[in-house]
Amino acid sequence: MRVSSQVACRVGPVSASCNRPAVMRTVARPAHTATRSVQHYGLSANGRGLRTLPHGRRELGIVNGGRGFLRNMEELAPEADKLEYSLPLEVEMYPSKKLRAKNLRVGKFDEELETLATEMFKTMYRTDGVGLAAPQVGVNVQLMVYNPEGAPNMGKEYVLVNPKIVKRGKETDLFDEGCLSFPKICAEVERPLSCKVEYQDLKGRKKTMKLVGWQARIFQHEFDHLEGKLFHDRMTEEVLKNDGVQSQLDALIAEHKKKYGDGGAP
Repeated sequence: MRVSSQVACRVGPVSASCNRPAVMRTVARPAHTATRSVQHYGLSANGRGLRTLPHGRRELGIVNGGRGFLRNMEELAPEADKLEYSLPLEVEMYPSKKLRAKNLRVGKFDEELETLATEMFKTMYRTDGVGLAAPQVGVNVQLMVYNPEGAPNMGKEYVLVNPKIVKRGKETDLFDEGCLSFPKICAEVERPLSCKVEYQDLKGRKKTMKLVGWQARIFQHEFDHLEGKLFHDRMTEEVLKNDGVQSQLDALIAEHKKKYGDGGAP
């Protein structure tokens, strides 16, 4: 995720790819009021939408050991036999088949997994991201990394293996998102302001975490990638048409076809 100047998927604050002014507007909705924010610094939930935090601060999730972790195991994807990738990692561009492929559970917690996570952070920072999912670098496993600050010497780095959303908040907001797999596309996406998640760390230890505001949005954007869902899937028909998103998607498809042919990238 990328923040309008940061998010392998960009989410949020105005990014160079968005080229939009920093504004905040309230959107009237049938059942509630949703707030759309396009601001660069910390964001969190306050019961009505988003609020601005002091420079350098963002809402933090609370991590605890998980109970009832990864329930309904039989419904989860099978485990990957091994991790296959080459360095340096490159971001997959839409409509790469890797972005829609099934992502297998990680079952082996070893140095290879740690190396992949480290390289994903390097790729994320190199491309001005705040979050990155494994399928975005062509590795179809359930792994994501993110740093809410989007810089190697700022904020905290999170690695989530086999993540799962166990509860979504009822309140939602509208926010401009972008994605490194979709160069120059930045448009409005509605998501819950909070969520509770379960996951494993790099050692295979079970964790739970409650996320709100900025972190919740980053996580949900990256989690969608692990589910084979892309951010434009959540955009309204109005946004796709009136904001020119569909024409940009069509252009990416045409560019991909020109480069790889009808069969697509290998």
